[in-house]
Formats: sequence, C-alpha cells, structure tokens
Amino acid sequence: MNQLLNGLNEGQLAAVISQSTRILCLAGAGTGKTRVLTHRIAYLNDEYRVGTSNMLALTFTRLAGKEMKERLMKLVGETEGQKLFCNTFHAFCVKVFKEYGHRIGLDANFMIYDQSDRDSIIKKIIAEYCYDTTLNKVLSGMSESNEHTEEYKVLKELDFRLKQNNAVDLDGLLTKTRQLLEENSDVCDKYRNEYKYVYIDEFQDTSDVQMKIIELINPDNLFVVGDDFQSIYGWRGAEVRNILEFPHRYPGCEVVKLTRNYRSTIPIIDASNKLIKCNINQSEKELVTEVAGQAVEMFLLDNENSEADQIISVIEDLKGEIESFSDIAVLARTNKQLDYMSKKLQEVGLPVLLLSNRYDPLKDNVVQMCIGYLELVINQKESWKTKRLVNFPEPRLTPLQIEEIELYCIEEDATYLEALEHFKSKYRALESFLGVLDKLRTEQIYSMDAQTAFRAIVHLLGIIPMYQEQGLDNRIQTLAIARDRIGKWVELQRKLGEIFYPDAFLRWMVTKDIQEKLLDDSDAIRLMTVHGSKGLEFENVFVIGMNEGVFPSLRGDIEEERRLMYVASTRAKKRLILTRPKAIRTYSGDEELREPSRFLSEMGV
Repeated sequence: MNQLLNGLNEGQLAAVISQSTRILCLAGAGTGKTRVLTHRIAYLNDEYRVGTSNMLALTFTRLAGKEMKERLMKLVGETEGQKLFCNTFHAFCVKVFKEYGHRIGLDANFMIYDQSDRDSIIKKIIAEYCYDTTLNKVLSGMSESNEHTEEYKVLKELDFRLKQNNAVDLDGLLTKTRQLLEENSDVCDKYRNEYKYVYIDEFQDTSDVQMKIIELINPDNLFVVGDDFQSIYGWRGAEVRNILEFPHRYPGCEVVKLTRNYRSTIPIIDASNKLIKCNINQSEKELVTEVAGQAVEMFLLDNENSEADQIISVIEDLKGEIESFSDIAVLARTNKQLDYMSKKLQEVGLPVLLLSNRYDPLKDNVVQMCIGYLELVINQKESWKTKRLVNFPEPRLTPLQIEEIELYCIEEDATYLEALEHFKSKYRALESFLGVLDKLRTEQIYSMDAQTAFRAIVHLLGIIPMYQEQGLDNRIQTLAIARDRIGKWVELQRKLGEIFYPDAFLRWMVTKDIQEKLLDDSDAIRLMTVHGSKGLEFENVFVIGMNEGVFPSLRGDIEEERRLMYVASTRAKKRLILTRPKAIRTYSGDEELREPSRFLSEMGV
C-alpha cells in the first residue's frame, strides 16, 4: 500500500483514493479535511503522476492556503509543492485578469479598489450628478438591472470610472471574471486544459458567482470539501445550497462523509451535536469522538464587567496548565464586545492579540499614502488616488487648483497624471511630486521585493526626518511596524514559491483576511469574532455574551446564527466556557436586562 495512505481512517481513505470525477466530501469540524486534501493531491501525484501544476486548489482564506501548501510540500517535496496554485478565489481571478483582462479593457497592471475606495467614488458620483439616492441604496441595488433607476446610473458611472483608472473593485473581480469566461470559451478551454483537477475547500461558503466560475471552467475532475453545518457567510453572498444541492447538480457524484472528530472532547462534541440538530435545512451527519474531557462550563454573571472579571479569574487558574497564552481564545459575536474585553484583560496585565479590522498598521493613513505612490508607479492610469497623493507629504495644490485640473481631465479626456504634467509649468510645486514618481520609476521599484520598494518610497519622500523634526514618534513607529509586516509577507511568499513583487503585494492588501494577523506568533490571548475564528482551534475557548439579541443576533437568520454558534463551540479542544451577563451595555451606556441565549438550552448547558 502507498505510504501516503498510512494512518487515514475509513472515510479519509475513501476520499483520498476515489477515482470518481465528481466528489463531495462532507467534512465535519475537526475531521481532518486539510489532511484529506493534501493527501489526495500527493496520492494522485505519486500514484498517477499527476503534476501539481495541473491542479488548482481554491481556499476560503489565504491562511488556509498557506497551511495547505506547507503541508503538501512535506509530502511531495518543496519543488513540486510550490507548483500548486493554492489560493483564494479572488487570487485565481487576479491570475485570469493578468492573462486575459485586456479582453474587457484592463491592462495587466490593473489595481483592485477596496470597499472604502469604491464607496468614496460612489458618494462622489452621487454628489456630482445630484442624484436622489444614497450609498446604501446603490449598494443594495447592485444585483438589479433596472436601467431607469438612479442607482443603476450610479453603478454604470462607477464601472466607467473604474475602467478609466484601470481598476476593479473586489466584487467586480469575481463578476467580471465570470463575464470574461462567459464571453470567451477559449479562455475556459485554456484553464480546463491547464487544471485537470480542481479542489475547493470550505465549499459551503461559495457564492453563486464563484459556483458559476467553476461551472464555466467545467474541470475534468472536481473535488469539493465542506460542511453545511459551518455555513456562516450568507450575509456576504455565500449560498449553503451550493453544497446541499451538489449531488443534484452532478448526478452520480460520490459523497464521502467525515464524522470522526480529532479535535474536541466528548462533552464538547455532544453539546455541539445537540445544538446543530435544531436546524432543519441541512445534511445528515453527526460528529463522534472518543476523547473524554471536562463538561462544558457556563457562568451566569451580573453584567459585562463581572463577566470580564470571571474570565480573568479562569485565565489566572489556567496559567499553570497552558504552554502559551495563545492556547486561549475569547470569541464574541461582535467587535464591540471584543473592544471592551480587550481593555479589561489589558488592565490586569494580560497579553492580548486582538484580531479585528479596527486597527491595522497597513491601513494607517500615512502608510496608505506611501503605498499609494507604489500604485501610481505601477498603474499610470490611476486618477482617483493621485488626487489624494499630490498633497502628500506636503501641500502643493489649493482646492481651486485641484478643481481646475479635474475640469481639464474631463474636457481633454486625460488621466490625472497627464493633467499634472500639463499644469506643472503653471504650478511649480507639482515638479517635486512628479519628480518623486520619475525617480521611483528610474529606480525600478516595481522590480524590487515589496518591502524594499516600501523602504525606497519612505526614504525618497523624506518623511522620517520630517516626523522626527515634528516630534511625531508614533508615526515613525507605525511606519516601522508596517515595514516589518510587509517584510513578513515577502518572506512567506518566498517560502511558498509565490510572487513577492509590489504588484502582488498591492493585490494582497485588498484581499487579505483578518486571520493573517495570526502570523504574529506572540504569546498572547487571542480575541476575535466567531466569524474570524473559522478554521482555527484552541485548547481553551471562551464564548462571551450568551444572550438573546446578542448571540443569536436579532438581525441574523436563526439557522445561520445557530451554525455560527456551532463553529464557536467546535473551536475548543479541551475546555469550552460560555459566559452570560444578565445585563448588557447599550450604545447609550445604560445597562439592559437580556434573556439567556436559546443556544444554552439547546446545547444542554
């Protein structure tokens, strides 16, 4: 027997060696789905000489892709492992755009705008044309196509401006890839021939657009793995029916179920099974484990302050049992709860790593400005961000002068950079801005690794001496943290055999996920939302705020909220501790009594 098959249980073995061309692997929490994926790829490579360059593995997060690729390299060797395209759907769409984006009007050096950039452009369009609509109305009407509405007109103008700037937003990255494939059958053929085997991880989180992309490519062999019990992203387009209806979409496909849990104890699994059985629209499966353990704990507290005190007390007791504070996770339904808990833990000197979008050094305004210069060097059609950069790090143009330049762009159909070149003799201050860009192009920073390029920009702008003179040590520190963070990204890209140049970094900046903060292996308690904890595991897990209206949220679909609680409980390996304050703080600062979460009784706690 092939040594790669050693140690696999019956279900895992069936999934790894199956010769079916369409396979659905229903893998419960902690059942070893990553092991199945990597061993199947390695098995086909070893047994049938299928090259990893002919396989495409799509993951839900970059962190999952990193873990999967690192594991695979241990099985097939570094050289063969690095050939595998193992990344997110968005990363695959970037690859398609780099190769065929010109067919829909995008150059290979296109930029990806994040949600903030897109929303700012929409607001500007609404203001310029005096449309009787709002940002929220425009966003909620994105899937509609009534050309007589003002929302539709805003979206058409948004599409025009993005194309004018050689840019696409995150949603457009997916929808335009679908469009490109629908309109170009030869592109579908190209990827079908290149990738004979396609693997999709976390299949329950795929959207209709992502499913359509896979259908258009129609690979010879399709292996999807996921768990409908953990479908928690309906609010951002994920369709649980994609996994539930897979056997109907592909009649005759093989369905393999993985139910043996290798992560948690019997009490944790029993409580999780009881909870999820309360849902109706799902597949039939039940996790099993043989690991004995401590009963699930629940603390009833007076308020959120006493809730924090109780968690601190338990953590103090845990100190003698754990190897690192990173063995402890505090999970919450909302970021607001985490902010308060983080503050309370730090007040007593406990180390904390808060996984939240609230603070990211790479999103700092000064850092973003420096990165903006990088974007301008790579994409000279960029106009939207040029307007902001022209007055950084020093003011060069007045609002009236900027308005004059914008009018020139409209009248002459010119890019913003072309307009600045036109006006530089009139406004001498522009020469320093354009000179910096010329210098960066001359130094070819686009061919440097991303960290070296960032250093070059900071140096050329002279902002460190300027901040030293102004006594702005906090800004200098933020730039240093950002530089080191970019360095870690470069180091990881090199290790995985992936591109580490500035253009790849800029695209990663928009598509990166919260979990990548876990690359920081500091000895600290992990605080994150339940959504952010997906795919992770910890020795000891606290789930806070177990109240009606909090968890489950009043705004969420109850079955998805229950799946979210299932995700929370199955993150725990040894201890699962639930806390419920009788009263919670409202946004006004008052305390309000809340009923216990229905999930507590459903779990039998």
